[in-house]
Amino acid sequence: MVDLHIRPEVVFSWLKELKAVNPYYNDIIIDESNEMRNQLKQVTERLIINAEILSSDMEITIDKFATEKPVNETVEDKENH
Repeated sequence: MVDLHIRPEVVFSWLKELKAVNPYYNDIIIDESNEMRNQLKQVTERLIINAEILSSDMEITIDKFATEKPVNETVEDKENH
């Protein structure tokens, strides 16, 4: 299992930098409340709970047709198409 964590402080820091350097983000409001911090910390848990591993060629083929953006496709796969 991958040890995956979201660090709210880092997310907020990057958002502030984005806001400072990109005029399209001038007007965004960054919510640094405790509620938002807790939600960010729960994102990885929700990702893992909702993750679906496609293991058979049939599942991967169906995923390709259904989403047009297969979850198991690597950068190398995209370059070879």
